[in-house]
Amino acid sequence: LSPAYLAAFVDLANQRLDANAQRIQQLYNGFLDQCLCRKRIKVDIQTNSLPNLRLWGHASVVVPRSEGFDIWTFGGYGQGPGNAAKGSSRSKKVYRLANDGANWATSWEEVTAN
Repeated sequence: LSPAYLAAFVDLANQRLDANAQRIQQLYNGFLDQCLCRKRIKVDIQTNSLPNLRLWGHASVVVPRSEGFDIWTFGGYGQGPGNAAKGSSRSKKVYRLANDGANWATSWEEVTAN
């Protein structure tokens, strides 16, 4: 094979490689736009410190209300809020932290069965 033939072959291969790279990029962008609904949105993030729960390994769920939402937390290890004693026993209590849509409560509330 002559050097000129090899050079032409490499040039053609590079052109096809570039065309394939462009197709892959178009496919990727289409996937993001159509499947993942990629949109530019403005997000205003505010951070607040929550009262110390003094539990670890717990489970939490957000429960919406008509005005705001609550965080319900259950399980976990430790003494729970408002208890300065140290310990690592499993908690059997349920705690709730309320949010009125703008502000967090200043402390966790123990939820009891009625």
